[in-house]
Amino acid sequence: MLIAHPDKNETEKIKVFVQGLSFEVLQAHTGKDAQKLISENKFYAALMHMDIKEHSGLELLNYIKANCPSLRLILTCSENNILLKDDDSIDSLFKMGILGLWRPPYELEALGKILDSSQNLNFILSKITRKGGQSAEENIEAKEEDFTSIRIDDFFSGSVVLFDTFVKIGQGKYIKILHAGDSFTDERLNKYRAKTEVLFYKAEDRRKYLKVMDVLLKKIAHREDVPDATKLTLMKNMSQKY
Repeated sequence: MLIAHPDKNETEKIKVFVQGLSFEVLQAHTGKDAQKLISENKFYAALMHMDIKEHSGLELLNYIKANCPSLRLILTCSENNILLKDDDSIDSLFKMGILGLWRPPYELEALGKILDSSQNLNFILSKITRKGGQSAEENIEAKEEDFTSIRIDDFFSGSVVLFDTFVKIGQGKYIKILHAGDSFTDERLNKYRAKTEVLFYKAEDRRKYLKVMDVLLKKIAHREDVPDATKLTLMKNMSQKY
């Protein structure tokens, strides 16, 4: 992903957040540098500040639309930019195909939701390195606030484990029983099913979890061979994580 932003400090904050969403990041602080990077790389998405200089935001926008129209483009601008006060201009930008407009108060969570709207299951799976087989269990120590939980009976996985999955064995102590990218079998879960009712995964994977559950729900919503109880369980899990 490209971040084209004139403020280096703000760029660094955004970069750290976006990297936490599993994106690799390149950055530019002038429109000229951003255009060069776009011409030399294939980006999944770009966040572009309209107040960028040395090739203005408008010039850069026109370049992108002419040369790489499939680039998922998120625009942002300063709080007093006329763009935020002109509904017709905003409407025109969306008609041009921008992915989103990141507005004041510039909350990173809002940026994450814009990016999330563009991701399908194939994109999520492409970010997972498939290892095959099963990695050894791993003891770790971590803060409780770093995790979110799910009932073990409600846990879902396809043939590949999508998230590092843990059981808690004490205050701040966990065992990683499933590694992202490993082949999934019920063996590990069954080993702990009699010992715990709850599994944990990293809070940073929450967005990925919701996207996977959303895709799964849409796939099974009208399937008569899937029990209503299963559909309700998935819906409940999603509502609890929102």
